[in-house]
Amino acid sequence: MVIVNVCLVGLFAKRWAIVCAALGIQAPFFCYFKAIWASQFAGQLGPTLVMAEGARYAMVHDYGGRWPTITSQIIDRLSGQLVLFGIILVLSPFYFSLSGINFEKWIWLVFVELLLLGLIGKCMYPRLCIKADLNRETLRDILNLRSSPGHYLISILIQTLLIANLGLAAFALNTEFDSFRFLLLAPLVFGALTFLPISISDWGTREMTTLLILSNLGMEAEQIVLFSLLFGLINFLSALPGGFSLIRSG
Repeated sequence: MVIVNVCLVGLFAKRWAIVCAALGIQAPFFCYFKAIWASQFAGQLGPTLVMAEGARYAMVHDYGGRWPTITSQIIDRLSGQLVLFGIILVLSPFYFSLSGINFEKWIWLVFVELLLLGLIGKCMYPRLCIKADLNRETLRDILNLRSSPGHYLISILIQTLLIANLGLAAFALNTEFDSFRFLLLAPLVFGALTFLPISISDWGTREMTTLLILSNLGMEAEQIVLFSLLFGLINFLSALPGGFSLIRSG
């Protein structure tokens, strides 16, 4: 799981580097790598969305300036969100076929968030173009799957590894469950966590969502909470080296 987390740091850094390059920001890849690792550590100290994004902004903005860097972070996160929700929508027929949990409300929440993302994007789009000194065609091309598939493909790899790591946490406790259905339900867990971005490193909210969603597999509540805690603990240990980068940058 630690090895997978290190690979994830590299993939997050690569995705951000692709987005930054498209925006004209030139920085060494190792700078992105350190910034991502530092942001993961910072996310352990407070609300992830605030602390993590603030940490990586602080470490890269000297290369791109204020607004281009902020724009790159927004697009980077948007890439991951769109891919995750796309996976959930593709799997929605499977979710509706299950009994025991009202998955309909989760799917509707995904639709609502996608709608909100679209409305927020429409409002912010002109402002970002002006602030980041970009023409609208450039920003549109970066978000277009056909013209800029690179960061979306990496987002798919990231989601795959996140799902695999959650599965490894469950396997580590010798939990008996339907692994195929587990892997199909895991994206819904990560999707649900995006609605609660104010917790510290997802502690509590992750356990709540895994318990609610994965109980449909017949797993005992104690097992679900334990492997969710293990997943969070490994994330914490993997993020610790990022603290050195954050301290040195300060």
